[in-house]
Amino acid sequence: MENVLKVHSIGEEYLYLLIKRCKKCGQKGALECIKQSSLKSIDQKQHFDLVTAKCKKCGHEESLKFDTSSFFGDWDYYLRHCYVLNKSNEPSHIIDVVDYTNLALFNFNILKEHLRKKDLSDDRLDFLAKITQGCIKEALKFYGSSEKFNEERSLFSEENKKIYKNNKQQYSFKYLRFLLSKINDVCNNLEAMKEIYGELTGNPRKDIQHLRNLENKYKENEEVRREISRLESMAIWELLPPEKKEKWREIVKKGKPIWEEFEY
Repeated sequence: MENVLKVHSIGEEYLYLLIKRCKKCGQKGALECIKQSSLKSIDQKQHFDLVTAKCKKCGHEESLKFDTSSFFGDWDYYLRHCYVLNKSNEPSHIIDVVDYTNLALFNFNILKEHLRKKDLSDDRLDFLAKITQGCIKEALKFYGSSEKFNEERSLFSEENKKIYKNNKQQYSFKYLRFLLSKINDVCNNLEAMKEIYGELTGNPRKDIQHLRNLENKYKENEEVRREISRLESMAIWELLPPEKKEKWREIVKKGKPIWEEFEY
């Protein structure tokens, strides 16, 4: 069994299974909890979860021991708020800034896909939205009150150190704050997003018309307007010939609306 892993919630345990590699085949994110039990230390002062996980790819089983002492006795809170990953300000001990950012993006993409398909209940959409927001907030905790973090305390594997080194901008404080704003725009307005995403066709011209039809309806909601604008910009981008895309980038830098400058 591995060393004891300190966690802030049951949710964090399950997210850890999504980023851990199988010891046998090396597949990442293939572990599935098949058994979970609670343990106490001899002096009754520490509490643990013993999880048996099975790799969905090769079938290998392994045991993980999580220290749940930090939130033991707070079960009622976590049962009522099952999407809360960590109500403290302390960063995670088992999921680092790279993995929490990637988990946020992973769940965000799943959320938007379900909004397009209109195939989840409101409760499930709400749960997925709150998990997405929770993951990006956990990533930001590694920064604390600063715009820099300690790499040794914020990157837990050689693999993630290499990923961070090659993509520092993607995990910067500034980008994570932008990503949180983008995530909040969608997750705080699920009813509007069902209407927006649910009628997207993949045809840029039709989608632009659909989005413009909704602009007036949501003109008083800044968050929704931002998401409409982002989606509209993406649709316009698809219509641009290669030679105009560089001009697009220059216009964006100047902060001008794309449609004021382009015929498409």
